[in-house]
Amino acid sequence: MTEKKKKNISRSKKKNNKLEELEKERDDYKILAQRTQADLINSRKRMLKDIEDAKNRNIKKNILEFLPLLDDLELALSSMEDDNGWTEGIRAIQSKFVNILENIGVSVIDDLKDFDPRLHDAVLISSDENRDSGEISKVFSSGYKLKDEVIRPAKVEIINNESLKNDEIQKNK
Repeated sequence: MTEKKKKNISRSKKKNNKLEELEKERDDYKILAQRTQADLINSRKRMLKDIEDAKNRNIKKNILEFLPLLDDLELALSSMEDDNGWTEGIRAIQSKFVNILENIGVSVIDDLKDFDPRLHDAVLISSDENRDSGEISKVFSSGYKLKDEVIRPAKVEIINNESLKNDEIQKNK
């Protein structure tokens, strides 16, 4: 082989090596760009979720501030005579208030079912042999959900007949 051919082969190898290095660098930058783009997409999703969570926290906070007013309206209605003109006015106000809450996704928790600790807060326990244990006997204040999240559990009295059973066992001994 002549010197000239050797130089050409050497140059060719150098060019190939340089080309391979540039291709590897290009691939590295391409991967970096894809990762950066994925990070940006994830950051946007996270930011939108954080904004939505903040909105929901504020809505929940505001609703919780108004619920005592609704409780007071319900208390006033329960203590008034049904044929009173005031009763109709308070009932209309309460109805408007409930409609506003429903329009923003708030619903009343069904209090007439069995006790569920995720939905109810038992503030009293009583015995009644005519009813089943775990049954709700009285509702002191309604519970509310915002979409699927409980924002205030219902305060209820529940039946627990275990003490009646224990008393009967003690008497029979």
